[in-house]
Formats: sequence, C-alpha cells, structure tokens
Amino acid sequence: MKFHTALQTANMMGVTTRTLERWRSIGKFIPIMRTAGGHSRYSDEQIKLAQQGVFNDNLRELLG
Repeated sequence: MKFHTALQTANMMGVTTRTLERWRSIGKFIPIMRTAGGHSRYSDEQIKLAQQGVFNDNLRELLG
C-alpha cells in the first residue's frame, strides 16, 4: 500500500492542503496514519474513495 503526504493528496484531489486540514478537523477525511513526526499520510484507496465522494462521514452512514 502506498501512502501520500497531505500536499500530494491535495494535488491528486484538486483541493488545497487547507481544505484537507478542514476536512480532518470535522472528521470528514481523516489520515489513515501519522508518521513518527506527526505528519498525515493518506492511502491510495482512501484517496480513490474520496474522489468518488465516499468520505469518513459517508462511511459511517453506509456501514450503519
């Protein structure tokens, strides 16, 4: 599984890193992991789902 930085993820999704920060703060798009230094990392699968409109808050609704 490949992991991407916030900047890489933002570029792939066509948003700013500030948008990712806002989504994280409201629980919409939470990083799959954090590095030892506390930096966010997002997986390919997570990004793909988000590009299809499936975010963390949608997953809760879908999974019940």
